[in-house]
This record gives sequence, structure tokens and C-alpha cells, in this order.
Amino acid sequence: MDWSWLEDAERVEEHLYAAGLRLHDKWICSTLLRDEEPCQHSEASYSCVLCNLRWPQELLWPGRMKLRTSKEEADALAGGLSLQGQVVARYMLCSGRVRLPVNTLILKISDELDPVIDFLPPSLCPACSATVQRKPHKEDQAINSILVRSSSADLSNVPMRIALDVAQNVFYGNDHEHMIVDEEMLQLGYGHMALRLTVPSTASVYSALRLGLPGCSIDYLPSTPARLTVTVYPASVHLPHANSPSLNPSEVAQWLSSVGNCHVASYTSGCSAHAVVAELASVGCWHRALALNGELWQRTVMIVSATENFESHACTLSSRPSTRRIMLYWLRALSGLGVVAKRLVLAFLGDPPVMVPSDIGSLEDAMRVSRNVIIVGGHYTLPQGLKIRSPVNLIGDGQVFLHLGSPVQIRSEFGAELRNLTFLGEQTGESDNRSAVIAVQCSYLVAIGRGYRCYSDITPVGGRRAFACCSWGRPSITLTNCTIRGGHHGVDLRGGCGVRPRMGKSRRPILAFPATQYLEDGLDLGAWLERNRNQHQEVDMPSIEFSGKRAYVPGWKQHVMTFAQLIDCEISNSVTEAINAWRGARLEMTRCWIHNCGNDWSSAISLGRFMTSGFTRSQESELTKGFMPGSKGKSAGQYFLEAELLRNTLRCCNAGVICSRTNLLARSNQVEHVKFGAFQIFNGKTIMEENQIKQCAIALTARSGLSAAISWAAKLELRSNLLQMCEVGLRLSSARAQLEVNLSQDSLIGLGDGIVIQGSTSNVEMEGCRIADCKRMGIHAFKESNVTLRQCQILRNGRGVVIASGSRADISRSSFEGNTGWAVRFEGHPDDDLSLGSTSSIVGNSFGCPEKGNAGRKRVRVDTRSEMVRCLANSSPGEGLVEPEVKLQKTSHCAVLADEMAQLSLQTEML
Repeated sequence: MDWSWLEDAERVEEHLYAAGLRLHDKWICSTLLRDEEPCQHSEASYSCVLCNLRWPQELLWPGRMKLRTSKEEADALAGGLSLQGQVVARYMLCSGRVRLPVNTLILKISDELDPVIDFLPPSLCPACSATVQRKPHKEDQAINSILVRSSSADLSNVPMRIALDVAQNVFYGNDHEHMIVDEEMLQLGYGHMALRLTVPSTASVYSALRLGLPGCSIDYLPSTPARLTVTVYPASVHLPHANSPSLNPSEVAQWLSSVGNCHVASYTSGCSAHAVVAELASVGCWHRALALNGELWQRTVMIVSATENFESHACTLSSRPSTRRIMLYWLRALSGLGVVAKRLVLAFLGDPPVMVPSDIGSLEDAMRVSRNVIIVGGHYTLPQGLKIRSPVNLIGDGQVFLHLGSPVQIRSEFGAELRNLTFLGEQTGESDNRSAVIAVQCSYLVAIGRGYRCYSDITPVGGRRAFACCSWGRPSITLTNCTIRGGHHGVDLRGGCGVRPRMGKSRRPILAFPATQYLEDGLDLGAWLERNRNQHQEVDMPSIEFSGKRAYVPGWKQHVMTFAQLIDCEISNSVTEAINAWRGARLEMTRCWIHNCGNDWSSAISLGRFMTSGFTRSQESELTKGFMPGSKGKSAGQYFLEAELLRNTLRCCNAGVICSRTNLLARSNQVEHVKFGAFQIFNGKTIMEENQIKQCAIALTARSGLSAAISWAAKLELRSNLLQMCEVGLRLSSARAQLEVNLSQDSLIGLGDGIVIQGSTSNVEMEGCRIADCKRMGIHAFKESNVTLRQCQILRNGRGVVIASGSRADISRSSFEGNTGWAVRFEGHPDDDLSLGSTSSIVGNSFGCPEKGNAGRKRVRVDTRSEMVRCLANSSPGEGLVEPEVKLQKTSHCAVLADEMAQLSLQTEML
């Protein structure tokens, strides 16, 4: 064969494209011609041929493809579709090189002279691909060979050595001299080819298996055994709740001969009706049979492996848990049913949980045996605390008291649930133990894809950046009807933002070949998705989000996420915060009671510490800096923690809720008897609805920071809240960052000061609000703030609305009654700038009749230039229009002229 084209780089690219192998960011993409911008995210999803779950099209292998062909072949393809829809009914060959298998979905055929076929061949999800992929075993000695097979391209046109050489350089050994030691082309049936590669080291084998090339199957090739046997069985036996077909040994032998070009010496049924054991005539036939691993036959994905692998798996499937105490209770309850009905009920209930101490005396041993653990009522002492590393359900039967000497540490990949338990920690602040009663460090993981920005001929250039994030559900750590007492913190929630793994000198990447080391230490995406699929049966499919940026030498890395739910819990007597959430943890509290927590400086609930990291996604998973399109400047990569507080009660604490850069939703909460601020907000977005805040120093404090790069540093939306009997209702202040506050149907009653506003970037809008019976002022806007009132009621306050010089106010359709001082007063200053023109307005308001004494008699006073305040259509019952009382302030220029005239007149008298 003529290989002269290998000398020209452009011709290499052309031949790779012609063979169906295309380079995408220096790694082999799924074949043929994908979209021009393959990084862009799409909402399309299709079913995996093995597990039948719907997956995003970007995660299906080989996935969606495009192929340009002739008009005649396109017409022939359209005529070969099945009657049920756009599905290929028989094997077809397009462009003389691409085979379209049965059940290929034809998505679109363009109407052109050379039509483009958009199709989806039977594809596997990464989880099923990891299930089917053959991997080395611990007992294997020589691990240095792999098998490569493309599902849609003829590898005889291009040597795989060249394709992998220009792909990633991941097959370098420790000597860094040769990527591939040896290669052999294997001729399969129907003109297909496979490739046997010998690589220099075990690390190269694992790098190749973890590479996960879409559309290009890579399997481990074990050493040649003494007896050349293979076991063929459907891959569905590895899936839970899947029906696996029985195999006919003669049909399997015929399939190996025709598709794999193998000579079968003998065959027999395996240890199960789903397996067939075949003995091959030669080593070459054995290699070709193993190359059929993952092939689709009779609409079933087949696995071809060594005999002992399936037997060990079958033994694992046959093992069942032993009968436990709870099973006896079930049988007693079902004693009146028939045998068939009893079996149906037991099948629905599943495996019985473990009871402590009836079945197992140790709580740690019970969690290792079963996922569901029931704790019998009583007192249990845990001097070493408790470590939860699996998705366990701990349920208390009766009154269960856990006396803790160390915290309960929860770090589970798939969540956990604790119910009806009482946790007792230390309740004194004099102890050196500064740990929490319950420390949550992880509830689920997300996979982050990272790659290099540039790529040279040998090594990647520059640093890695994130190009994708994949997640599957959001499992939570759930505490239901639990009581937590004592501890430095009641519950400490720590996310994964800002956490970096520490490593010694021996684990640092090799500088000459960083891509090799990174892939070896990276996350196996397929195996990770396989574990998630087995756990999250209720979740339809994972989600993947792309940044739209290209990435060279891609790899995946897991990122810790924390999501906690507290339902009907009581937390008390904590030394500092009852709940401390930071580093991006997410919190949801419902119907909880927090009381008697905190010292002189701590709060009941502390939410958020500002963190930046290498990833920025939307909503709950903003993990990569600069990830979102359009995120530029200093605001890129800023993470805002998320929290929801619903129908909770906070009482007798030094401070209530402190939020720093948090997206907070607080609805129907009650906060009473708080020594300092009930809610303290610093940046972030806050929504408060139907909350009741009583007898606190300050009901709500909101402050924005100094960074003007964020479009809105602090944004508050208040609806139907009640603020009563506090010294200050709302204290709002801003520096350079924006502060936006919207109030609707809120009531501020019996306060010292209703609303105090400071800062030039503070914008407050009120509609339908009621401010009544405040001792001093209803609203006080300091210099350079903006206030808007619509349809509000300002009643019986010391003074109604006070607008400082330089501030702006728009007051319309509001009512003022019974205020002791001025209902509306615009304070003036001698240095007011007249060039500003009319900046404030009082339009269409109503003022009540005077009451006892001077209450309600003072209406509107303007202590500044009349051109800066517009008063129109304000009225009072029985008095008609209300005109403002204008008292012009002397400017500094007029004062100087007056002094000069006084001196001149004095000199004239002396003369």
C-alpha cells in the first residue's frame, strides 16, 4: 500500500477524514463530520441501546453523526428504511467505507446535489460502555496489550499508529521513546478491521482505557491462556431489573464465524442459560473473537470475555442477604395472607433493613452490611463519633439518643438520610473541642471536563480550563425529625468550592508529558456514570453543560458538592452557629426550630463565605471561572451559595441569619427575641415572603460591597412581611456596588425607625406598604440615595419621610395620617447644585386631617430650591390642595455677598 501521503500533514488530515476518523482538538472524535461547533450544548436526547435510558446526545458513543454521500446512495438509503419510521431495516454501506447497522436512526437527509445524512447509529452511553469494556484484573501479570475497533470506519485505510500519534501522546512509556511497541491488523467479517496494539507499560493501558474515544472501542487484551476459550453473554445481565435473553450455542458459534471471521473448534452452554462458552482454533481467532466485545447482535449488546469473569459475576448475582429480625415482623404481619399474596408483598418490600442491636450490635458494622438501618430506642455512646461514607438510611425506632464524643462526619457520594434521632454533643464553650455535632462534607459529585487552551506537536501548552460539567441528580443529606444539642456548631455544611487537593513531590505531574500524568490521575467518566446509573434509577438522565470553548487533551475530574435538607428538626445550645454553611454548600430548611444558640458575636444561621474556583455554571453548580458565555472581568467565577428557609422558627439567639454572597429564599419564618440583627445580608439575591420578625434590635440589614464590577451586588425582594416591635426595621447601605430593594405589601409597625437608607447606589422601591407607629422616623434617606413610594401608608410616626439633601424621592398615590412631625420633608443644604433640575416629585398623595395637637398638621416641607422638588395634585379632605412649605437655604455664595455688603455698609457709616 502507498503510504507516501504520510509525509504531508494536510494529506494526513484528509485521509483521516476519508477513513471516518477526524481530529477534534487533537483527540479522535466520534467519526465522520460532526457539527462545526461540537462544544455547543443542545437539548436533544436519545436512548442508549443497552440500558434504554435517555441521555444527552453528547454522551452517546458513537452518537450523532453526519456523512456526505451521493444522490443515488441517499435515495437508496431512503428506500431501505423500515415502515415504523426513519430506521434502517438492513445493513447498508455508504460512500464505500461506512456501514450503517440495523436500527440506525436517520434524523435528516439534506436536499442537495451531494446530500448530507444526519444519522444516529445504535449507541452506548458512557455507563454502559464502561460496563461492556474489558478491564485488567489484579491477578494479571503482563498488562501491555489493547484491542481497538471502530464501529463505523475501515481501519485498513489508516494505520491506528498514525491516528493515535497525532491524537494525544498518551501511550508514551516511562522511557518516552516509543508510543506503540507493536501493532497487528485483524481482519474481521464483512470487511471490518480491528487493531491489536502492544504498549510499553501498564500505565499506558489504563490511559488508553480511560481515554474513552467516542465511536472507537478500546478493550484490554489479556495474555494468551493455555486454553483458547471465550464466554459470550448479553451485557444486560450486568444491569439491575433487566431481562436477558437466552442464547443458542449453535447460533452464537455461527455469529463468531461470520462476524468475527473465527474458526470455532467447540462450543457449549455456560454456567447460565444466558452464556455460551466457545473454544477457538488459534490465537488469531481468539483475538478476533475478543474484538467483537460490544457488538450488537439480534438487537442485544454482546460481551465477549474469558470464562472465569462471567462465573465470578454470576456467583455475585446469586448471593442474597440473610434473614433479619425485621423479616420476622413482616411475616407475622402477613400471616393471614396466602402464599402467592405474601410473596408479592415481600417482593415489593425488598430486602429487610438491619436492626441495631437486635441483628448487629455495632452501628458501623450495620452500615457496612445494609443500606437501611433501624436503631432500637435507647441511649448509645459513640466516643469516636460516626463516619458515614455510603448512602445509608438511619432510622430511629422510638427515642434514640446518640451521645457523641466526636462529630458525625457525612461524606457520601449518593446522599444519606437520618430520621428520628437525637444527637447530643458538648454544651459548654470552655472545651477545646471546636467540632460540630454533624459535619457534612459531601452529598454528591459532579464531573468537570478540563483541557488545555493550546497544543503543540509534543506537549500541551498553557494551563487547563474547564469546557464541560456533567452531573446526575442532586442527592441530599436529609435530616428529618432530628434533635441536635450542643457542639461548637450544630450542623456544619462544607461544599467543594475553593478546596484543592494536596499532593507531595512524588505525585506531581511529569512536566515533559503533563497530558499522560493528568489522564492517569483523572476520573473515569464511564465508570462514574455507571455508579450513578445504578443508584439513581428515578432520575431520567444526566445533564451535561458545555462552555463553548475548545479544549485540547481533555480529561475529567470529580468535584465535591454538598446539599443538605433539614425537616422538622430542633437545634439548640450550640456554642456558636447552629448551622454553618460555606464553600458553596446548599441548604434547605423546613419547619425547623432553632433556639438558645450562639455567643456574643455569632448567629443562629451563617450562610456563605466568598469563594472563587475554576468553574462557573448556572444555578447550583457554578464551578468554573469564565465558564458561562459572557462572563468577563472580576465577576467571573464568583460563587453565590443557595439557601431556602421555609416555615422555620428562630428564638432567643444573639443574631438570626447572616448571609454573605448568598441567594436566599426565606418564606413564612418567625424570628423573635434576637439580640442583634434578625437578617443580615451582604451581597447576593434575597427573596423574603410572609415572614414575621418581632422584638429584635434590627429586623433586616442589607449592605453591598465595594466591588462595582458586579451588575447587582445586593438585590432584595420583600413581599407581605411583618416587622414589628424592633429598634430598626430596615437598615440599607451601599458603597460602590449596586443595592436594589423592592418592597411590596410589607408592614412595618411599632418600630423605632422604619427604614434607614444610606449610599449613592441604594435604590429602594415600595408599593402597597404600611409604615405605622414608629417612634422616630418612618423613612430616612441619607445623602445620594433613591426612594420610590407608590400606594403606601405612612401613619402615626414621629416623622414620616425624611429625604436628605442630594437624595432623590418619587412619592405618588400614598397616604399620610397622624404623623407628629413633617409627613414629607426634603432637607436642604447651602451647596445644593441647581443644575440638577427637578429630581424629586410628590404627586397625587393624600394627607389626613389634623388630629390631637399637631399630629397630622405638618404636611410637606421643602428646605431646598423649589426647582428640585415637584409637588402636584396632593390633597387633604376638607382642605383641598396641599401646597408645600418652602424654606430656601442660603447658599454659600449668598452668604459671602451678604458679608461683603455688611462690611461695605459699615465702612460707609464710618466715612
